Amino acid sequence: MARHLRSCLPHKEHEKNQKLLNFPPSDANVDSEFGKSQILIGPNAIYDANKMREAIANWLLCTEQPFKTVEDDMYVKMMKTANPLFEKVCRVTATSDCFKVYEHEKKKLKALTKVASEICLTTDCWKSSHQKIEYMVITGHFIDQNWRLQKRVLSFMHVPPPRTGFDIAECIYKCLKEWEIEDKIFTISAYNATYNDRAVKRLKEIFSRWWNMHKLKYRVLSMMARDVLAIPISTVAYEATFSVGGRVIDPYRASLAPDTVQMLSCGGDWIRHLHRVKKKLKASLLRARGEDCRDCGLWHMMLFV
Repeated sequence: MARHLRSCLPHKEHEKNQKLLNFPPSDANVDSEFGKSQILIGPNAIYDANKMREAIANWLLCTEQPFKTVEDDMYVKMMKTANPLFEKVCRVTATSDCFKVYEHEKKKLKALTKVASEICLTTDCWKSSHQKIEYMVITGHFIDQNWRLQKRVLSFMHVPPPRTGFDIAECIYKCLKEWEIEDKIFTISAYNATYNDRAVKRLKEIFSRWWNMHKLKYRVLSMMARDVLAIPISTVAYEATFSVGGRVIDPYRASLAPDTVQMLSCGGDWIRHLHRVKKKLKASLLRARGEDCRDCGLWHMMLFV
């Protein structure tokens, strides 16, 4: 039979026209920044509703789609056309799945920051025109064990009014404590504003107190920190994350809770890095960034600890 199939011309012609499902080989180079990406459907695979829900949560976070999208009739029809076994999920379930993905990715990112020797932060504040409340973004920059520069949004938190320098400093330090990186900060860059000057002064007091408590444990480093803490702060704008925040908090989602906004903003950033999806900045945003750089002069070193 095998000999016949190799010499049978009709069979060979049929093979040329046969449509095949293409699966990447098991040893394919599909490494992502957090490890090998999982293949949803493989040879002899069985449909997994949980994996599909996870994929939908990844899609919602990555593309900043509203949760109600999963209840749209045409979306459900499209998914059932692709796979008749697809089970419709409601927006509440989709929100819960997004939070699960967010917490899972947060644990993996914590593992990355844990092995980083030093981390640089950039931060700025932004007011949502639809919610009329203020948010502060904190982004971490560090070199991983493979000598690759990593940039991740660590926090997109609500800052209650009146947004004083003391409040900003407390929010920043709360973020550092949550990520357990308060002893890894090398620089902090912020926008040129009076309240940021007060925030930096407050942070210097907090970090000076921390180094004073650990001066016996880190004798040489504490002496270096004591000298370096006198270095002035610099300014940097971070419009890209605020652009994402503006898309997340649109006129139809102005009632989102601050925790949900943080999950969508941070989780979307992490998922895009995981799947290597790049967001294109609008031309107006690029022009605004260039004007800010010219107006502010952007000095570049800030707070060393």
